[in-house]
Amino acid sequence: MTLNCTGIGAEHLRWGSPYEPVLRCGDSVELPFLYEISQQPLSIVFEPNSPQSYVEYMLTVTSNSASAAPMLIANRDAAG
Repeated sequence: MTLNCTGIGAEHLRWGSPYEPVLRCGDSVELPFLYEISQQPLSIVFEPNSPQSYVEYMLTVTSNSASAAPMLIANRDAAG
């Protein structure tokens, strides 16, 4: 899973665990998607005390299976 961002203030955007979103734009993470854990919540936020920002982001998920294609999960504008 990778979050790509563009825009004013993109350097202030953080994402990842809802409890501690520390990943930055362009960072990737591998998460298992298992029947027992079929939901993986995540948070996309601006770091505290960030200046006014306008960021477009796209979250892309790919499978490690050779036959799987990339899937667009989110494509949003985030203004803070």
